Amino acid sequence: MNNIVLNAGQEKIKNEAVDWFRNSSSQLFEIDGLAGTGKSVLIGAILNELKLPYYQYMPMAYTGQASIVMRTKGFPTAKSIHSSLYEVVETYDADDNITARFGVPAKKKQFKLCQTIDPNIRLFFIDEAYMVPKWMVKDILSFGIKTIV
Repeated sequence: MNNIVLNAGQEKIKNEAVDWFRNSSSQLFEIDGLAGTGKSVLIGAILNELKLPYYQYMPMAYTGQASIVMRTKGFPTAKSIHSSLYEVVETYDADDNITARFGVPAKKKQFKLCQTIDPNIRLFFIDEAYMVPKWMVKDILSFGIKTIV
């Protein structure tokens, strides 16, 4: 990503993001822009300037499809937020109809927020953050990791 040429607006945002990452106590940095305005290129330039290796940042999107698009735009480790920060746990629901009819508790699968993540992670960045529900934003921020949305 060394051959990235940014326009003046992108360069300004890149510098602001790098300064935020290095000097701000704020956990969130927001980048706005319409589709096709170069946000993915800008993220690449920010990562390049910060010199973060791939194992120190976690690219995520609310949907699996959006994470696939991120992978095609130069972020090969991009995954959905669910697959990055949650685990599937099996529980038993003793109050459901199957239990009432047959006496066997029904298995129920649900997402549970991971208690820990890779300690090398220094930055999350989330594409299409406007889609992320508020309860999930709270979960994401609970890790205390700087986050670009």
